[in-house]
Amino acid sequence: MLRIRHALASNSSAWTQVEVGSIASDLHEDSDYTIELTAQSNARLFIDDVEFAFSHDGLCRWRPSFYAGRVSVHAVYNGLGQVCWFDVSPSASKSGDEHFGEMVERIRAFDQALLRGLSSATMAFGRDGQHGLFANDVLLTRIRSHGPAFLEALASLSASPHSALSSERRPMPLVRMKSFHPTTLQDRRLVALIAGIGSAREKLDTIQLYSRESQPTVDTPVNRALLALAKRFRATVAQLRESVEALQLGGPKEDQLPRVERRLAVLVELEDGVSKIIRADPFRRIARAETSATGLAQIAAHPRYSRPYRLGAHAMMTGVEGDEAPDDLHVNHAWGIYETWCYVEVLRALEDVLGIHLAPIKFPAVTAQLAFGALLHDGRSVEALFQAEFPSGARRTAADGLAWSVSRERRPDVVLILSDGAGTSTLIFDAKWRSGRQNVLDAMQSAHIYRDSLRLGATRIAGCMLLLPAETECNWLEAQDFFREHHVGAIADFNVDGGGCETMRHVLRDWSAAPAAR
Repeated sequence: MLRIRHALASNSSAWTQVEVGSIASDLHEDSDYTIELTAQSNARLFIDDVEFAFSHDGLCRWRPSFYAGRVSVHAVYNGLGQVCWFDVSPSASKSGDEHFGEMVERIRAFDQALLRGLSSATMAFGRDGQHGLFANDVLLTRIRSHGPAFLEALASLSASPHSALSSERRPMPLVRMKSFHPTTLQDRRLVALIAGIGSAREKLDTIQLYSRESQPTVDTPVNRALLALAKRFRATVAQLRESVEALQLGGPKEDQLPRVERRLAVLVELEDGVSKIIRADPFRRIARAETSATGLAQIAAHPRYSRPYRLGAHAMMTGVEGDEAPDDLHVNHAWGIYETWCYVEVLRALEDVLGIHLAPIKFPAVTAQLAFGALLHDGRSVEALFQAEFPSGARRTAADGLAWSVSRERRPDVVLILSDGAGTSTLIFDAKWRSGRQNVLDAMQSAHIYRDSLRLGATRIAGCMLLLPAETECNWLEAQDFFREHHVGAIADFNVDGGGCETMRHVLRDWSAAPAAR
């Protein structure tokens, strides 16, 4: 299908051949690659629905950045599409493959819906539970994955559709009747004719009697249920097409725009396909579409019908939970996964240090994507928030929300609030995926901004620390004395099994032991 190699490897033997349906591994973030299509010259290449152009030498340059996972690759030519995948690993300068995989597993064990996002990379998800974020993107992915097989299974039913005998009461000339239904024998004209009463014999050629006839029909509960599913599939595809055109799948519009052409082409093909099936036998001979208990029972007992119904149902599922993970859905960017893992790890460290069990709370002091809290043994309370909102504006009160920012709206990654009723102490952690010296120094800007601009009521925050996955060359930022003096700092090597996890516990002990601000 195609060949790929590291851009720095000029030797032709370094090419990796990627066949249809296979996965190319050993690719990394922030690395440059060269791709060559081995198909016809008029083929088009789409990586996560974004078309990549080929230069005059027939080669395409590609650089994956800020994500890790499995990326879909489509080669399209002469109306046919072939798919393979690139398995991209995190950059070695950020976090190793093993550590990143462990981060993913810990988030999945905590709440795998938190892994969902809109990067080019994908991971396997289940189909149970609530849809969470980006429901339209989940629906689009599943429609594309299971839709073609659903339509193929539907079309196969036209050769031998399910049928049943229907009984109809209809008039028929007496001279053409070869047998009599019991209800026909109750007709008074027939009784009179048999008894020789009146002039009935003279009217023999004109007498028509109502009789019931049995004939095969495809208008059965099982076909009605499948027709209802096909129409729901068509309506779902049409709704998705409108969302794609309006750039309403979620996420930045500039990321959606280059993907519109490819997505619309796939959806239009699916919509045309299901419409053609609905207009053909056996579905065009069905009086109405409806889902009934009888129809579902018949589908469950009929293998040729249970398969298309199962595929159609799977195509329209939006859940992202469950032990079985059969579908590859878009995930958060690598740095987003690191942020989420940091929150999960802070929760674990907080429970260890304070000897508590954190549970979800419904009404946190600050609006946030996630909120956990607990009551301490000494009567104080603690809250741990993920992606908390500090809106821009004048000083807030308890009546309209305690959190605010003296400048523009801010959303720090992890916010810890310790309260004793008379005062609060707020500690903030901001996760940064890159750990190089210059990256860390640039990232310290956000620590200073959070320290100076965020308020909880009239109280300033206690401080802000960066969480970094690798070692840095900025040792002074990691010193606890530096944090006590300047209220900003950093925790390096904060990753799975890294030394930063123990440093985090020391920071939490000092913070929880200090008196709350009054």
